[in-house]
Amino acid sequence: MSGVIAVGLVDLLVNDLFSVRAGIWGAALTAFSPFLIWYSRDATDYSWLIAVSLGSFYLLVRSLKKGGSLNWALYCIVTFVALFSHYYAVFLFIAEIAFFIIISKHRKQIRPWLICQAILLLALFPWVLLLSSSKSYSSEQYLNYTTPSITSVFSGIGTAPIVFVRGYVGLIGSGSSALFLTSSQGLILAVFALVVLALLFLPSIKRSLLNREYLAFTTLTFLLIALPVVSILSQGGYVAGRYYAFAAPFFILWLAIFITAVPRRVGFVFGGLLVLLLLFFYLIELRGTPRENWKDLMNTMAAEGRSGDQFLCFPLHHCVMAQDYYTGADLQVRGGVVVKTDRVRMDHSEFVWNGYKTSFDGN
Repeated sequence: MSGVIAVGLVDLLVNDLFSVRAGIWGAALTAFSPFLIWYSRDATDYSWLIAVSLGSFYLLVRSLKKGGSLNWALYCIVTFVALFSHYYAVFLFIAEIAFFIIISKHRKQIRPWLICQAILLLALFPWVLLLSSSKSYSSEQYLNYTTPSITSVFSGIGTAPIVFVRGYVGLIGSGSSALFLTSSQGLILAVFALVVLALLFLPSIKRSLLNREYLAFTTLTFLLIALPVVSILSQGGYVAGRYYAFAAPFFILWLAIFITAVPRRVGFVFGGLLVLLLLFFYLIELRGTPRENWKDLMNTMAAEGRSGDQFLCFPLHHCVMAQDYYTGADLQVRGGVVVKTDRVRMDHSEFVWNGYKTSFDGN
């Protein structure tokens, strides 16, 4: 359901911000995106995060375009929901601030926006205070802050366009969780960069670059990808697609804007080929990429579990979501998060289990 809502929001959003034709292309590309379909089918909260993030941005655009206390109130409410749906939604909050600063044209827009930001910051303050004081999350065993290299940042950001278009086909890089910029992916990214550079020489694209809406939206999209990448790399973690999953529809909309900026016939051919490419990768992923069979797993746990059994799982939230979604088991779920490939940390505890081995090859 969240994925269907996301397609509708994409259409409404681009209609308000750019044009009807861009909205149609954006909705089509979103509907056929193997990456977004993956999360729509997955028993996690990322599909919901994608939908509420789009809803937040749509209401921000609507508030800027039409004003009104109701629109600003709805924007505050939906953004509040997004922030408390996943802690990485704070990057959406930051990116929307940058978007507003670039696109805002009237002083009358500043006052309601500042009121909304103040309300959201006050709502976040107790959560930030609790998080910073929690030994479980502030432990140096869990958060190993480092300065990421330029190469690793480029690799993480550069993988995003590939995974957004290609999805998890072929278990990208070393697996579906760890995404690294391999030589084949570098070739794909190079072709993508050349296409973008070629488009920049078209007069219609040059005019678009001078458009304030285009600049603001490009900045927002870049920040939604770059901020999670820098954050996870600074913690010594792996850059996985789920960390910037909520940026996927915004990147797809960016492609739709390019399609409508070029001459109509060229855009139709380019957009049509892109839709076919998305469909091709989705069919490959559907046939060949292994997926977690959460439904059968939960049914097995319910059938074979005994009173007092505990379900140990890493990462914990995947199993909690799967149990709640399929309701096939009623076991106590314990676990935590994967810190590194050979280390996991129990949730709400400083206990770290060294020697734990994870596989990034799909097995």
